[in-house]
Amino acid sequence: HKGICFYELGINKVKAVDYLNEALQLTHLSDHFFTRNELEIMNSIGVIYCENEDFQKAIEIYQGAISFINRDLSINDTFQIQIRIYYNYAKVLTRLDDYVRSSIICKQALKICHKRESFYLLGELNYHIGYNHFLKGEMNEAKINFDRAIAIFKINNKQNYIDHINTLIEK
Repeated sequence: HKGICFYELGINKVKAVDYLNEALQLTHLSDHFFTRNELEIMNSIGVIYCENEDFQKAIEIYQGAISFINRDLSINDTFQIQIRIYYNYAKVLTRLDDYVRSSIICKQALKICHKRESFYLLGELNYHIGYNHFLKGEMNEAKINFDRAIAIFKINNKQNYIDHINTLIEK
């Protein structure tokens, strides 16, 4: 938490990552097993790298986390962090203009949502796929995904998301 606070308060981004890496080293006992907390720490490190435009380091973090998630079947109990890691990884790929791969990652996260019958980030994932299509100029595909996202955001009462999507649709 200290690392996240250092980052969010703008105290020192490098020190924030150092604290998060230190926390990871303190708890991580085996390269064959990651706990939910360790995956959350990895996700936080990836977010910091992404927000500071160090996309390659963010990709390394997310690919490492996804590699572990894909080989460890016991991680199924922590599907929300799985979805969050996929989503944040997709956002990095979009920032690098890799819209196709970003959408593929979002669709993998959507499969987890559907398998778990979860709404967790469901609207955001559909929005992000639509946003990738929007950035590619594929307006019909974008609208389909935006409409799905709006339906979910209506259920979750997230009007600010709906307003943002409607602004993009108007463009």
